[in-house]
Amino acid sequence: MNNTLLMLTACMTLAICSPMLQAQDTADVENDDMIQDVVKSFKHPFMQVSIGNAMIALDGVPSIENDLTYGIDLGFTRTRQVMNSSVNYQYNKGLYLKYHMAPNPVPGSYTSDVWRFGTQSTESYGYSFSSGEPEGIYFDFSNAPLSWYSIVNKGSVDSLSNARMARFQDALRFGEASLASITLRASNNISFNAGFEWAQAYERHMFWYWAGSQLLEGIGDKLAEFFVGAIKKNSPSAVPIMHFILRNGIAFGFKALRQHQMNWPFTTAAPLNFTTYRIGTTIIF
Repeated sequence: MNNTLLMLTACMTLAICSPMLQAQDTADVENDDMIQDVVKSFKHPFMQVSIGNAMIALDGVPSIENDLTYGIDLGFTRTRQVMNSSVNYQYNKGLYLKYHMAPNPVPGSYTSDVWRFGTQSTESYGYSFSSGEPEGIYFDFSNAPLSWYSIVNKGSVDSLSNARMARFQDALRFGEASLASITLRASNNISFNAGFEWAQAYERHMFWYWAGSQLLEGIGDKLAEFFVGAIKKNSPSAVPIMHFILRNGIAFGFKALRQHQMNWPFTTAAPLNFTTYRIGTTIIF
């Protein structure tokens, strides 16, 4: 009963606060007089292609082979200057599609073909090469809170492992992902990035537990944003590094906590974990 009440309270709080926080975020971006438009790069469509090596892990299942991962992102990007400094703020939002291509299975190991897609947003602060221009080095925080996975497992290890892996097959599985990366925007129209992504697929979506866990992460992330905002007012040059460390630290900290319980702190099953080192190229139109 207590757990049910806790979960209900968490969900109600999330439902009430989320629109308010989203509206506040929009107002902060649009009304913050410390951020000025960079006209040359405001709200442009972009396409990003990426490739990486994904390591897959699940509690109780040994020897899951790595996948080669291909990805494409489509969306819109905008870049703004922070005050009159050499620091820029960049925001991307769009959709992504990734394919994890499994190698041929070998005896005693698993491989998994995986398609995954969803929404993704990226917030970055970076140092521009020329004040008022978008070119520069950016430190990125990316979040994909709404993701779906289609998983096809191959190979065979033992009956218990087979049963664990089978729970992720035969249906779309809900999950999420976070990406920390560094981007070199070489020109107004092209950039290159390298980063580390941690994605988690759930064997089933337990909404009440998920809402409570997301509420805790959201509180931590908002505290990090508040602290970065205070830094921006006093030391804009420190914002790119501090934003990168704090926002990604919260995101990956919760990924680690959920590595063995998909809706930590609630007792739930372990997710399927994908950790990927990747590189990418973005074309900005």
